[in-house]
Order: sequence, then C-alpha cells, then structure tokens
Amino acid sequence: MTPVQQRAAVTQLTTQHPLSQRRACRLVGADRSTMRYQVHTVPSAPVIAERLLALAALRPRFGYRRLGVLLRREGHVVNHKRVYRLYRAAGLALRRKRRKRVASATRVIPPAPTRVNEGWAMDFVYDTLATGRRIRMLTVVDR
Repeated sequence: MTPVQQRAAVTQLTTQHPLSQRRACRLVGADRSTMRYQVHTVPSAPVIAERLLALAALRPRFGYRRLGVLLRREGHVVNHKRVYRLYRAAGLALRRKRRKRVASATRVIPPAPTRVNEGWAMDFVYDTLATGRRIRMLTVVDR
C-alpha cells in the first residue's frame, strides 16, 4: 500500500468505526507519522520551464543561477539543480566569451650598435661543478 492509500484507509476506519487513529494505523500497518504528513504541491516542470524561457528572453545575459534567483523571488519552489536541468533542456546557454586576439606589433629588428657601451645584454647561466654543486653566474656582454 502506498502512503496515500494508507492515509485513506486509516481515515475511513476512524470515521466509519469507533477506532482511534493509533489503532487504525496499527491495523493498516502504517506509521502514525504518515497521517501527519502534508503533501507539498510543487509546480510542474512545464510551468517553471515556461517562466524560465520568458525570463531568459527578458534577460539574455543572465545564466541559470541568476534566473533561478529570479524564479525563487517570484515564489516558485526550485533549487539550482532543477533550474539547471530545465535550462539545458530548453537549449539555453550563455555564449562563451572568446578571447580577444591582440594584433602583435610588427617585429622590428633593432639596428646593430655602432660604438662601445651602446648595447648591453645580460643573463643568468647555470652550471654544475664536478662535485655536483650547482653554480649560477650573471653574464654581462657589451655589444
């Protein structure tokens, strides 16, 4: 028996026969907490999906998270997982932003130095000694 059927059977027993709710539950084989349970009415998916599409049309830059917030503000009982499932089922998705390609400047080779101290270059050089110890040197070149 489903809980709905159990509730109906207990209600019928208590109204038609002089039985307590506790005894009727025991006869039916239902927990007494089954009688106290109130069914929550959750709006069906098409209603929420329809509203989600309308909100997405009004706010094309909003993703499913922000649209879910708007739905909850309107009073719909939805969590982020349901909103995401309906969002993807409706074929909605924010367009991914493409990375801007910065045009590289044309590479110009600098002119060769014509006199002393006009151009310098330096770099670190690493090496290993015969003992296994590493050394690091700063090399400076005057071009």
